[in-house]
Formats: sequence, structure tokens, C-alpha cells
Amino acid sequence: MIPENLNYLKLYEERLEQTLLKHCTDQGTLDGKLLSTPDIDGCWMALAPEYLADAVPEIADYPLVALGWAMFLGLAMAKLWDTDWATYGKTPAETYRQMRNHRGFDCMDEYILEEVLRLDEENARRLTAHVQRCAQTVETAIRKEEVEPSTPLAFNIFTTSINVLYRFGAAIELQALGYRFERIDPKE
Repeated sequence: MIPENLNYLKLYEERLEQTLLKHCTDQGTLDGKLLSTPDIDGCWMALAPEYLADAVPEIADYPLVALGWAMFLGLAMAKLWDTDWATYGKTPAETYRQMRNHRGFDCMDEYILEEVLRLDEENARRLTAHVQRCAQTVETAIRKEEVEPSTPLAFNIFTTSINVLYRFGAAIELQALGYRFERIDPKE
């Protein structure tokens, strides 16, 4: 990749993170910090190729699905990290395939809400609306870049965007599970 594009993508990613962090903080799903773990973040590299193969064909007709399902995936991986990471962390691509194949890519959100997160109808509706708003925010950010569609740069903006959404999904679930950033005194 051209070095200018690397810098451009890094700046795009930083702006997108700040925009989503403000949005999620305003909505009460985060408290001004992007929670993360190397375990969950590291899974993205294993999940991304298959997710991209499923999501890219959806971009033209269902851009919010192509974007938003990455956030649902982050939510699910954070929940699995909290419940049984010894099992799910070993084979993240297989874990993704299982979630996708249960009802198909189109209904993966419902599977995650009902079977992984185990949310009641009202909380599932609220979380779905929040994910939709985040995906719309990202879609707007992508359009503002005015990059020619179907180019390598457009693909890189999309992959950067879904990576950010994945991490935000994980952060939101970690927050919901009660995790916080806390300073630890190494002397204790």
C-alpha cells in the first residue's frame, strides 16, 4: 500500500473512533473509554477474511448489514470471552462460522442477540437500534470520504470501518458485563 494511503487510513480510523466514542458515550453504552482486550482484538485477524467474504456482497444493497454485523460479532466475541474463552478463543474463525451458519449471514444478528447475548425482546430491540445508528454513522463517514467505489482505497476504508465497529461492539459488551479500566498498583 502507498504510504500516503496508510497515513490517510490511520487518520480516518482515528476520526471514526472519536465519532463513535462520542456517540456511544452520549447513548450510555460506553463511558468515554474504548474498552479492549488483546484476546478479543486479536481474533479479528482470524475472523476478518470470512466476514469480508460474507459482507462485501451485501455492501451495494444492504450497507448497514455489511457494517453493523461486524459490531454484532464484536458483541458476541466479548460475551464468549467472558463466558468460555478457553473454548471459543482457540478457533475464532470456526466460532464465527457457527454463529453465521445457524441462521445464515442475513440473520446472524438475531442469533447473536437471542442465543449468545441472551437478551430479552426489549433489550434486543434497544441494542439493535443502537447498532443501526452506529452503522449509519459509519456509512455517513465513508460517504464523506468521497472515495471512488470498487477501488483498493474504498476496500481499505471498508475494512478499517468494520474493524472499528467490531472493536466497538466488543467494548460495549465488556462495558455491559461490568468491566472497567482501572489503574493497578503493582506493589499490591
